[in-house]
Formats: sequence, structure tokens, C-alpha cells
Amino acid sequence: MVFKDYAAIAAGLAGVAGLVISLITLFMKGEENRRTIRSQLTDVLARLNVVNAESRKYRIETAESGLNPEKRAMFSFYNDQRAFLVGQARYLMDQLPDHVSDSEFGLVAKALGAIGDHELACHYWEMCLERSPSDHVRGMHSRGFGGYLFGEGYPELGRFRFQSGVALIAGTSDQRRYHRVETYLRWAAAERFSGFFTEAKEVIDKAMAEVSLIQSQSMRKRCAQTIREYGEELPQPAVRASNQVMS
Repeated sequence: MVFKDYAAIAAGLAGVAGLVISLITLFMKGEENRRTIRSQLTDVLARLNVVNAESRKYRIETAESGLNPEKRAMFSFYNDQRAFLVGQARYLMDQLPDHVSDSEFGLVAKALGAIGDHELACHYWEMCLERSPSDHVRGMHSRGFGGYLFGEGYPELGRFRFQSGVALIAGTSDQRRYHRVETYLRWAAAERFSGFFTEAKEVIDKAMAEVSLIQSQSMRKRCAQTIREYGEELPQPAVRASNQVMS
């Protein structure tokens, strides 16, 4: 083998080595970019959580005093903050869709619902359900989706999501039964606040049947007390022909 053959081989090896180094560099830069975007997304969602908490606190504090122009302006400010942060979050999520958790999709879905973007909120709720790591977690998210749908005036869809939540939170352990009782109570509350008092009572009966199967006496008493407290807050039934049309 002559010198120029060795030179050609060396040049080829150098080219391969250069390509490998370039690929490694690109990979490292890609990983670094993903970490940066992931960090930015975490920060944006944390800020969104803060806005949600502050807005909820303000709503509770002002619930009994009625709205005035200043309070309306404050709620508008919170919604503007939500819209801004949701826009940032959606952009960052699109950059790394495989690295977004179910709860993060759910957080954005709730924020979109709060600012009135119903169609997009439903899309992110569906993404939340799809990304859930287990049927149990999916059931917890499904009941959240059900409550949102009731609030938007879609009781039939809300009932479907609550029923799905009950079915997904499967198992015979006391803890699973407790979570199903909690799901029934949230469902009943949604029925009640929408004016469906008969349906709310039917769901409460299902919750009581679930409580009767709990083995732990302390947990059974706690659930029964929660149901009693719910019943004390239940408004008196009224004729609701308009609700019959809604459903």
C-alpha cells in the first residue's frame, strides 16, 4: 500500500470523525435547547398557577360585596394575565409535545376555559386525558372535565365525563371507593348548581351506596359526614321546565 493510499484512508477517517463530532454536537445542542424550553414552560405554568390562585382568592373575598367597575377591571386584569401566559405555554408546548404531562395539559385547559375559549379548552382537556399515565388518573381528570362541561351548559356531556370518571377509578379498595364517592359528590354538585335537583339526588344515592361498601369505619364516617354536609347545603327543588329543555 503506497503513501497516498494511507493518506486517503486517513482523510476518510478524519471525515467520519468530523461527522460524528458534528452529530454529537448537534445532539448536545438539541438536548440543551429542550432543557431550556422545558425550564421555560415550567416557569410559565408556575406563573399561571399563581394567577389562578390569586384570582380565585379575590373572587372569594369579593363574593358577598357585589361587582363594581373596579372589581370588574381586576377580573379583566387576571384574565388578560391568563391569556398572555396561556399563549406562551401553548407555544412552548408545541416545541416539545412529548415532554408535557397530563396535569400540565389540564392546567392550560382550565385557563382556556376561564378566558372563554371553549373549543380550545376542550381540545386541551382531551390532550390531558390522552396523556394520563393510568386509568385512575384519567378518571380524576375526567371528572374535572365533567365539571367544566356542566359549567358551560352541556349537562349531558358533563354526565358522560363524570360517569367515565367513576368507571375509570376502578377497584374495591377503600381508597378507590373514597375517590368514587368524591367523584359522585362533585357530579351531584354540578347537577345541583345547574338546577337538576332530581338528578343530583340520584347521584347522592349512588355515593351513599358506595360509602356502605367501605370497610374502614373512620373513612366511612368521614364520607357519610361529607354527604350530610352536602345535603344541608342543597337548595329546595323548584319547577325547572327550562332545564328539561337544556338536557
